[in-house]
Amino acid sequence: MSMLSNENISFLSQGELIPPNTDLVFDVELIQVHDGPKPPNVFKMIDIDSDNLLTRDELAMYLARQSQMQGVPMDLANVQNLKVLNNIFSVEDKDRDGRISHDEFTGPKHDEL
Repeated sequence: MSMLSNENISFLSQGELIPPNTDLVFDVELIQVHDGPKPPNVFKMIDIDSDNLLTRDELAMYLARQSQMQGVPMDLANVQNLKVLNNIFSVEDKDRDGRISHDEFTGPKHDEL
């Protein structure tokens, strides 16, 4: 790993002053790698009736729950959520049938990662 100096600052290294504008090169050893947490299956969280189709009502309820969990005031949440809802449907509902299918949905939807 290298760090190119773009600041006029000095560093101390083993008691010696490293002059300003000196490029620093570090050897980095990777000790261990861990899997991160699994992303939630957002599609399943939204799809209340488990029919593999998301309706505007299901998505609106999900957005309202998320807003409530984050402490967003209800009047502000309603305005924001309507914009988000319309935006999601304009992007995700590719066949324009008023529902977002599992195949159309581009958000996290798999448990097997």
